[in-house]
Amino acid sequence: MKKSEYYQRGLISLFSTFFILCSIACQGQQSLAPIALNGTLNLNDWDFQKDGTVKLEGNWEFYWNTLLSPSQPQMNLEKEYIGLPGIWNKQGLSSFGYATYKLKVLGHFTGKDYALYLPDTYCNYRLWLDDKVIAENGKVGTSEENSIPQWSPSTVNFIAKSDTITLYWQISNFEHSKGGVSRVLELGTVEAITSDYKRNLNANFLLVAGIGLLVIILLAFSIIYKKMYLFLFTLFCFFWSIRGMFSNMYLFIQWFPDFDFTTAVRIEYLTLYCSLLVGVITFLKLYPKHTHKIVEKISIVVNTVFILITLFAPVAIFTGLLTTFFIYLGLSLTYVFISIVNTAIHAEKGSTSLSIVVFLTILLFIYDLFSYQKFIDGNPYILSIGYLIIYYLLGGTLLINVVKKVRSPNPIKNNTV
Repeated sequence: MKKSEYYQRGLISLFSTFFILCSIACQGQQSLAPIALNGTLNLNDWDFQKDGTVKLEGNWEFYWNTLLSPSQPQMNLEKEYIGLPGIWNKQGLSSFGYATYKLKVLGHFTGKDYALYLPDTYCNYRLWLDDKVIAENGKVGTSEENSIPQWSPSTVNFIAKSDTITLYWQISNFEHSKGGVSRVLELGTVEAITSDYKRNLNANFLLVAGIGLLVIILLAFSIIYKKMYLFLFTLFCFFWSIRGMFSNMYLFIQWFPDFDFTTAVRIEYLTLYCSLLVGVITFLKLYPKHTHKIVEKISIVVNTVFILITLFAPVAIFTGLLTTFFIYLGLSLTYVFISIVNTAIHAEKGSTSLSIVVFLTILLFIYDLFSYQKFIDGNPYILSIGYLIIYYLLGGTLLINVVKKVRSPNPIKNNTV
């Protein structure tokens, strides 16, 4: 067996093992945590030092089209229970509206320091702990005119006055196609919550900075060697780096909290569509003998339609098309996978290592997609480190093949790369 084959198999084994073990660990962290029942979460038997943080999942009290506060009388209000996390559209409610979630948490809290992780919601919130507002994101309102949407995950520390704490979580949405909560609050010690939050921020920043550096390197070589597929891959990395600032931990909003919400959402979606468009075209340029020109034309037309709708339609319209885009994305990834298998079968020179890395990219992208859709509880470090490893491997493989072609005294025409 050749050294290159050992390397390729070792790469697959190492990356796959890392991917699977981290996924299992990520899924298992919260498996034993209690959940809320009928608006009450009992944590009397939970040791935060030993057992870790708790996601406040389960059935919360729910008051639709009501902004309930601790000082407001509740005797005549109709009480319901609703599961969190939960999107209003999928719970028989309108995506537009406002509501209050209420949860009573029992535990050994008196006089101790605790913290809450505050995720982004659709599309703003105000949070009370007992009788005090402890956090806000955007401005909650009863209409589009008196509310302000914003996405910016954060944390808040508090000292409980008793062993029972009561949370009032007001949320409103008049912008997005979804309303409600896709990620729940998380309770734990200050050290644990702060550490997790910083870890997520660092993972997000690592991805953005790492891909940004790769863009600079690839751009320099693209100018030197004047290879279209190298420039296209550089453009792909550029879009993905920008997307990293407008998704996950929303770094750009952390840095510029007054940035316009609608513009931020447009950038998040546009960079996704542009990345796929450039990525598919790059792949077609690399494997012209095993792909079809019509696929490139279809990709350009479909992605252009999504791009134009995102540029000019209201947020509620273009965000509502994401499921349709994911169907198209699945078809695109299937086509790429079939093309990779076809290339590997023909065992073309210089294609094997690149095919392996492209295949691993598809696996990671599927993991990212499942995490986004909340099918799994994604680990940010898997995504950040995984994308960095793969993009640098792709970039390095492309550069090596470019250099070999340039130095070859008799370059072979119509090679894959």
